[in-house]
Amino acid sequence: MRLKSRGLPLRKRESLITPMRVAILGLAILASGLIWYKSEVDAGAVLAPFSPTSTPTRSARSFVEEAQARFAAGQFLQAVTAYDQAILVTPDNIDLWVGKARAQMFGEDETGALESANRAVLIDDQNVKAYAIKAWALWKTGDVDGAGQEVSRALAIDANYAPAHAYYALVLNSQLRYEQAFEEAKQAVSLDPQLIEGHYAMGFSNEAQGLYEQAVVHYERGLVLNPQVIFLYRQIGLNYRALGVRASGAGNKDAASQYFGEAIKALNRAISIDPDNVTPYLDLARTYLQIDQLGTAQQYLDDALTLQPENPVIHGRLALLYMKRKNYEGALTSMQLAVEGGVYTETLDSGETVAHTVSGLPLDGSSLEFYYSYGNLLAYFQQCDDARVYLVRALEFAPDDLTVQGSFEVSSDICRYGGTATPEPDETERPALPAATPEPPTAAP
Repeated sequence: MRLKSRGLPLRKRESLITPMRVAILGLAILASGLIWYKSEVDAGAVLAPFSPTSTPTRSARSFVEEAQARFAAGQFLQAVTAYDQAILVTPDNIDLWVGKARAQMFGEDETGALESANRAVLIDDQNVKAYAIKAWALWKTGDVDGAGQEVSRALAIDANYAPAHAYYALVLNSQLRYEQAFEEAKQAVSLDPQLIEGHYAMGFSNEAQGLYEQAVVHYERGLVLNPQVIFLYRQIGLNYRALGVRASGAGNKDAASQYFGEAIKALNRAISIDPDNVTPYLDLARTYLQIDQLGTAQQYLDDALTLQPENPVIHGRLALLYMKRKNYEGALTSMQLAVEGGVYTETLDSGETVAHTVSGLPLDGSSLEFYYSYGNLLAYFQQCDDARVYLVRALEFAPDDLTVQGSFEVSSDICRYGGTATPEPDETERPALPAATPEPPTAAP
């Protein structure tokens, strides 16, 4: 059970998301679920009637309307189900596949969204909507170059398609082309002010350059359009956390306390929307780790592990927490699961044990910290041959990273001279590549 008291004083902050605005706009959104869909779908194609049957059956129109209503209410997975029912009626309708892919993206099922987008492209290889949504799915699953190619195809077909400009902004930010990304995001919002992805792209463009407060403003504008989008709350939390780290570094404890408090509030809001989504738990654990509330961090990681005991990222995060607590034996066991994989045995309240298979993480931008930390732990326990394997891999992957360089040098000295230096975790905010975990530059794995 999580602690009820978070212990962080907050000052009242005026937010764009006031109860009155949410109520008014919520009614408007629910009453006008066709806003996005009407711009995307040829109703005549979508609403093709059923062939007569001997028993009563729902019409294609009713499934489409349900999907729209579910999406507007933030019930994205249920919207996907409704789209599936409509697709059973008209399986080759491209707009249904695009609508399903978009709902999957908002429900954070990027792999499923990519499959739906690929189906849409197969149906019509000259459709701007199909290429655009495929670009977003590719970006979120880590294929930045592939996303760039698909969004270029989309814009070649229709240079005024707002979602394509929003997704192109995301790609450009990942390519460090910040000024052009800003322009693309602005154009997306200008073309369609009701497009949530446009405001997301604006927020991401600010965030990529460290303009965290401005990023929060744009993410909140997206939430005004739909206050149930978990990834927008997460982005707000991560940006406030970055502001807290910045204020702490400047010695401004009061500001840091306020920013961390706002981060915790936003991330808890994400959990309240979907308690089975482990990612906000990891974000909160990292936040509490950074403000030295290790017990609360442990509780959030335990909650996450209960939800997904086979998730290697959770084991890696637990290992970093154990390192902070100087429990190096526990850290080594957990980090081995994160990097190499293995079997994690869970003991239930009944006393029964359950074995879970954990697959090790590949080395990429989000797992880099786990790899060099694992090397440090192995060196500490004088398992030097194995330590060198992981430290060298980390160094080859990120040769200019000062933390990786330092880990390699210190751990090499430990093995060379038999020293006992302790392997402390890196507590800085490390940029994570969108390729590994679909998060912005301030996010940690």
